[in-house]
Amino acid sequence: MKLYGYWTSNPQKIRLALEEIGEPYDYAYLDLAQGEHKTPEFQALHPRQKVPLLVDGDAVLWESGAALVYLGQKAPHLWPSTPAGQAQALSLLFLEASAFNDLARQYFFNRMVLPSVGKAGDEERVAKASKKMGQILQLFETRLEGQDYILGNFTLVDCAYAPFLPVLDLEGFPRVVGWRDRLMARPSWTGADFKYGLFDAK
Repeated sequence: MKLYGYWTSNPQKIRLALEEIGEPYDYAYLDLAQGEHKTPEFQALHPRQKVPLLVDGDAVLWESGAALVYLGQKAPHLWPSTPAGQAQALSLLFLEASAFNDLARQYFFNRMVLPSVGKAGDEERVAKASKKMGQILQLFETRLEGQDYILGNFTLVDCAYAPFLPVLDLEGFPRVVGWRDRLMARPSWTGADFKYGLFDAK
């Protein structure tokens, strides 16, 4: 497998998942700031010229959620085995894509991306996102009662949320804080080489 990525959140979801699976993979770092994703060669693989992009033989996956589902099929030990569990996994992945991601990106962009290029983030935008994010964080807080991860045992669904958790305001959500800390303590977090805010990180 080959992952095309960058230091930002969505590519890191897939890198974290690949580290958890533990099989060898190639990592192609594309410096978006330098336009390395705008080449004809990359456009032939990804018409929208974005990252992440996961290639596994003839399988080419453009979206991070789709890539996580695909990897879950290849690594069943990291994916729910029952229909009910799989339904929960898909619901949580669609929640991440449809609601959580847009809000979390406000935190990430203003607290990580802009400072990395010497610009001040807009905390007013973060505050607006925070008002809506509270409902989702409360959902997580409730789910995490009596369990360490969002589906009980660790699954690749946790990877969908993990890269955003360090930049969110989690005051009042102690179980979510514990979830974040457990994810950051996993060997896969070190293996995924998180270096937020460094455009030259590889």
